Amino acid sequence: MGTVWGQGRQRAGNPVPHTDLACEVLCGMTSQEAVRVLDAAFEDLPVGWPAAGLCHFTAALVDPFCLSEAEHQLYRRRQKA
Repeated sequence: MGTVWGQGRQRAGNPVPHTDLACEVLCGMTSQEAVRVLDAAFEDLPVGWPAAGLCHFTAALVDPFCLSEAEHQLYRRRQKA
């Protein structure tokens, strides 16, 4: 949820130091990087079935933090199939 606030602050041009600190401590990345992850989660959302959209969005947010690079590539290949 903090990434959403970070995204808003980035877009408004008023980032604050505690947002960067929280993103670095909790996510291992800067707030700018976390915003890019959030933006990517909104890309290519399935249309017509809300549950599919939620699954896609959730996976897009979780993947960068939980999967190794090899697992991430395998997951993406399976999604395309």
